[in-house]
Amino acid sequence: KKQSRYIIYSVFQEERHVRENLIEHKLNIEFLKEANRPFKVLKGYYKNKPELSIIRPLKSSWDSAIVEQALHVFNQDSVLILENHKHGLYKAKLVFNTLESKNLGYFRQVKKEVAEKEDCYTKDGSNYYICTKNDNTMVDSQIF
Repeated sequence: KKQSRYIIYSVFQEERHVRENLIEHKLNIEFLKEANRPFKVLKGYYKNKPELSIIRPLKSSWDSAIVEQALHVFNQDSVLILENHKHGLYKAKLVFNTLESKNLGYFRQVKKEVAEKEDCYTKDGSNYYICTKNDNTMVDSQIF
């Protein structure tokens, strides 16, 4: 059975040096491993800057502990919440540290060339994903 909800977040912060961001990322990975939490590391671009992201399943429609940790402990402006829509396609919602949210449309797999034209995208291995407004393409890709 496919997981129905995910969170994608990063511990990277714009004002920190890359080395510091990588150390924080490694500490978060160690914590997740010690706590035996499922996760996967993704590469991403946020506002045209490369960063490592983490995708984790959410057990309920709003797993507030994970969302709060990602926003406040890691001092993030926002996190991406994915909710299963249909045919392997996920609805995408940005949740801000004010807990307000913005629907982004759909999280969909695209060709590398399409993703690299965007200022925000996610890369999982050789698969590229962006948020789009429409859902007119059937997608069947496993994201976690």
